[in-house]
Amino acid sequence: MGTLTYGAEGASIRFDDRVLAHLQIVVVGKLRRGENFALTVVDGDGDARNVLWMNQSIPLRFAFDTSGAPLIDRQWLESLALHSNSANGLEVVADRMPAELTATV
Repeated sequence: MGTLTYGAEGASIRFDDRVLAHLQIVVVGKLRRGENFALTVVDGDGDARNVLWMNQSIPLRFAFDTSGAPLIDRQWLESLALHSNSANGLEVVADRMPAELTATV
């Protein structure tokens, strides 16, 4: 399980390393292009959610628990990137396996 740390206060959200690697590629790509967007993280029970406004001026850190790079699924990556452009932004369920990651349009 890796950690996404966001903002000056250091709010942390845990993800499977493979999920986090895919998020890193999408988030960094968008921020490098100056594109801001919403990232919604839903807990495993669906009882709580956090919406983060992703902006290049806000501190962001991806920390992985494993040293090796996980296998990247190009189709899944493209789907995440597409959904991150929607009005709702990208929605991630934090503790689900990669095949169950959801993004809503």
